[in-house]
Amino acid sequence: MAVLVLGAYGLIGQEISAALLAAGHQVQGLGRSKSAALSAFPDIAWHIADLRQMQATELWLPLITGCEAVVNCAGALQDGPRDDLAAVHFGAMNALAQACAQKGTKLVQISAVGTENSASPFMASKAQGDAAIRASGCEYVILRPGLVLAQSAYGGTALLRLLAALPLVQLQAMGDAKVQCVAASDVASAVCAAIAGELPERFEADLVELERHSLSQVQSAMRAWLGFAPARLALNLPLWLARIVSRGADMLGHLGWRGPLRRAALDALEQGVTGDDSAWRAAGQPPLKSLHETLGTLRADASRRAWLC
Repeated sequence: MAVLVLGAYGLIGQEISAALLAAGHQVQGLGRSKSAALSAFPDIAWHIADLRQMQATELWLPLITGCEAVVNCAGALQDGPRDDLAAVHFGAMNALAQACAQKGTKLVQISAVGTENSASPFMASKAQGDAAIRASGCEYVILRPGLVLAQSAYGGTALLRLLAALPLVQLQAMGDAKVQCVAASDVASAVCAAIAGELPERFEADLVELERHSLSQVQSAMRAWLGFAPARLALNLPLWLARIVSRGADMLGHLGWRGPLRRAALDALEQGVTGDDSAWRAAGQPPLKSLHETLGTLRADASRRAWLC
């Protein structure tokens, strides 16, 4: 099939695009950086566009013409000079969903677990986008991954990887918060299943492993995976101090640094990242890889060299 992937060079988008190509689909990408696009996939057709400007249905119609499916992997962590949550997560998705309804194009939305139970700007805007897709009348599948683990990192996973790699000390905040992870490769497999028609129409599911972990357990697992010795000392960072640090990171964010310590990453981890995989299993799909199985599939040597990315 001809498939348009939004955010095709991002953390999840690269994994999904590669899986679709491996399955024989004709992949087109959409992103706002031509250099990043060509670096990730130099041989596919690219549309260079900023979702903040894609707020009208008529702008999407020529892009999806000839495509049998669209996969949305694009997103923003929080508002900033280069990001607008409402425009990216709701406005663009509302316009895209209306275009898909007109063209009879399937839309696969990569959302996030917890969107219905959180008032954080990131989650609330994601929930609005999901609601717009449901109301559009298009054929859709909405997949809500837990904490996505991939070779690279972003947002909450970048924050956890940074803390896990500190020498000698395991610095943690909200160590008891609960987390369920998912491999980026499993998210990609789920998208391939959706494109192939193996999932019901208007299907929605959380993509999470069976077991729940505490944040401190996830950090310890990442530390071991990166090849660092167990921490000699665990320091629990008070939440108020973590918030002060995140406010500093937010200020730097307004100068263009989109680092892992920003408030949105902290908020996501504070509320916990957990879901319910019952809809996924009820659709006859296999259990997703556990935290330890996922880490076993990733190259720790490359991640150790780039743990600050």
